[in-house]
Amino acid sequence: MAKSRSSAGFKSYTKDTMINNATEYEPNPPTKSNNTSDIFWDIPEETELYKVITGYIGTEETKKDKEFQQLVEKIMKEIENLLIAKNKAYGDKNLLSFGLLGILVRLNDKLARLRNFLDTGNQDVETVEDTLKDIAGYAINALRLIKQGKMTPYGE
Repeated sequence: MAKSRSSAGFKSYTKDTMINNATEYEPNPPTKSNNTSDIFWDIPEETELYKVITGYIGTEETKKDKEFQQLVEKIMKEIENLLIAKNKAYGDKNLLSFGLLGILVRLNDKLARLRNFLDTGNQDVETVEDTLKDIAGYAINALRLIKQGKMTPYGE
């Protein structure tokens, strides 16, 4: 570990030194505190080193990433349950009748319904959320049928 050195009034530490035991090299260490910025008082807050040491980097980003991932997983689970229920009720025959063009027509119907929601605000028959899940479901079913070799991506 490198010891601190003074350069124009700015103390410089290696990352390992600061993370492992920064106060070891501080001639007059501050009193212990839960606030890590008290220990690293002489490092400018806008530097990446300060952010790494104080745990700033990754904290908010990681929390946002985790929240994003959890919400995506929840939505995907809802779509998965919807696809399973609809497949039990209708099977693949209706999707395979007209191939990818048929799915395109159904997607167009859902997009028209979404446009109607935007124009009128009327959600009497189904909600915007239901419509968006159906759109995702048709796309997932098309991908599934193509991967299973039951539908060609090039049309009939």
